[in-house]
Amino acid sequence: MTMSYALSSLSFNSPLPLSSSPKIELGSVISRRPCISATAQDSSNARSSGRSYRQVWRRRKLTKKDKYLEYKLQRVPFLEEQVIKLKEGGGALAADIDRLMKSEENRYEFVNEIAAEATAYVENNR
Repeated sequence: MTMSYALSSLSFNSPLPLSSSPKIELGSVISRRPCISATAQDSSNARSSGRSYRQVWRRRKLTKKDKYLEYKLQRVPFLEEQVIKLKEGGGALAADIDRLMKSEENRYEFVNEIAAEATAYVENNR
């Protein structure tokens, strides 16, 4: 294969037409490793350079498992959901109840509905 040099670019002579032959430009001739940019690259060369196809290897997953995903698949009444949370996690419910009360327009009616549901739940599960 013979090479012909130009001032700012290096092109290879080949039996193919000039439009399909790749042109390689040299950025710096003095440095030890010149910067080379090619106009025609194949995808394997782009992947091996590591610029746009960089993959990060991780030993473990970074997402947390949702404890209540199985309960979200079907509708769970308010009190049964709170009982499930108490049995499994034992977390504080004050923040959930406070958030629910602030979201309601009539707090007293909301509290009465919850009290009626709690009374019915306790009577049914004695």
